[in-house]
Amino acid sequence: MICEVLVKRAVGGGKSFDYETLQLIKPLSLVEVPLGNQIVWGIVIRTKEKSKFPVKPIKRVLSAGPILNQLQFDFAKEISKYFLGSLSDTLNRFVPNLNIKDLKSISTKNRTYKKLKAKKPVFIMGERNSRIEHFCQLSDNKQNLLILPTLKNVYKAENYIKKISPDSRVFVFHSQLASIRKSEIYQAILNGESCIVISTRHGLFLPFLRLSNVFIDEPFNYAYQEDQAPYYNTFIATRILTKLSGARLIVSDSCPNLIDYNAIIKDKMDLIELKNNLYFTVFNNSKRITENRFFIELVQKILTEKKLIVFIGNFKDTHKIYCGNCNKKIKCTICGGEDFIEESNKCNKCHSIIKKCPECASEKKYYAGLTYANMINQIKKMWPDFSDSIGTKVSKSFKKQILVSSYREILMLEKDIDTFVIIDFDQITSSPIFSNRINLFRKILDFKSIGATKIIIFSDEENKYLDDLISGNWRNFLSRELKDRKINQLPPYSVPVEISCSAKTEELAKSKVDKFCSRLNSKILKFSLPNTKKGNNFIAKQILFLNHNFKETDKDFLASNNIKIKIGPMDYF
Repeated sequence: MICEVLVKRAVGGGKSFDYETLQLIKPLSLVEVPLGNQIVWGIVIRTKEKSKFPVKPIKRVLSAGPILNQLQFDFAKEISKYFLGSLSDTLNRFVPNLNIKDLKSISTKNRTYKKLKAKKPVFIMGERNSRIEHFCQLSDNKQNLLILPTLKNVYKAENYIKKISPDSRVFVFHSQLASIRKSEIYQAILNGESCIVISTRHGLFLPFLRLSNVFIDEPFNYAYQEDQAPYYNTFIATRILTKLSGARLIVSDSCPNLIDYNAIIKDKMDLIELKNNLYFTVFNNSKRITENRFFIELVQKILTEKKLIVFIGNFKDTHKIYCGNCNKKIKCTICGGEDFIEESNKCNKCHSIIKKCPECASEKKYYAGLTYANMINQIKKMWPDFSDSIGTKVSKSFKKQILVSSYREILMLEKDIDTFVIIDFDQITSSPIFSNRINLFRKILDFKSIGATKIIIFSDEENKYLDDLISGNWRNFLSRELKDRKINQLPPYSVPVEISCSAKTEELAKSKVDKFCSRLNSKILKFSLPNTKKGNNFIAKQILFLNHNFKETDKDFLASNNIKIKIGPMDYF
């Protein structure tokens, strides 16, 4: 008998290989096969009587029978198709990471899944615990999946669900579980047992047979973007899974995203809106923050009570330098770079130190840009007693009372914070191109879920965005955002695609990406990201906004090039 096998190694176009065996091996079983000079794992996708090619024997069978079901196989094909990935790469992501002994104990008795009658999707809006409580009310006696962005969220949800729904059978599934425990959960799901599975994005790949509800929380959290092939976006993958299985899609967040809001206003999605009240304080003249006595005294009181406070701004590690004599922007004389590392005045690209203005030779200079060091120095002046309790990294701030954070970092914050101070509110709300505005709006509404009681905003301008935020009028905000994006053909009216290429020189990497992007027919808009260096190679990136039918126009071209492609990265929705 000949087995056609997709191997666990990137092969161009997801090519399969034929192997012979004297055993009866069922499709979707896991095997070990020779490939070149290596021994690799692979999944049998079908069997046949003979092959056109010379074949090698299968080394050994690693599972007692089919280790995947038909839903997983169909799901893998759809993911690889949507994200233009290799089917072999994608399908082998579904194989559970278990030791050989536990793998051999797993097998499905029935590879067919029952597609349920499609149900209208639901958006749940409110605080996280309230959202999870409503998920429990919507779950049933079939198989239910709850997807959360981080492992910490998973354990919190497990404890909460066991309190409010003690009779539910709950499985927590993640990569850090012991192999034997993962195999027990995997087999129970493979058998079609009724349960609630709480997991991170990897829960999508479990072998459900009676999947009834799929709940995804904070769908545009950065933790949902996969950085390995096939570079899938969890939110998009979840929507694909619910269409295949007939399971009800339940999305939850503090505020709808633009895709779901569009569905809500067209009555294609139901909305459950829960209350979320916050106290806002707005100050003017953010450039004079150190002179605002009321603000200083307010924060002093918060810190004295040992409460935690976060300062949010568009902080960077670099700044621009201007000549104090001729007022011209200073550029590096070696590489032409304009960004300099704070305090040291080293060029961010070549690390040469700038001492004088290249134009007038003056040593006088002043700095532009909101840097971490600049903000920390201001905080130390205002509250000197707390100088040793300032942190800048969300992941390392558990012992700090004051956190200085960027907008992207704050989206990953999970610890309980009493007060948030937004320094450059006007700047972050002025650009419609990125997802900063909607991310900030959503995160502010979600602050109550992580213990916040006060939001302090520094804004020098009166704008509708601020009015809608303070009044909680998210419908007004999202309606304007949709209108702006429709005019500019930004998502959800186009698809964001990140194109990147590496080369030995920066110029070559940039040239390759420019040449590739110029040949795409479905391009609406493009802009370049800063070039980076990884090891000895330079990486150039561009973000393209493509027509929704871009695969019909450019699919073959996109799939045939040696270019790294991410479809639907989180930053640009």
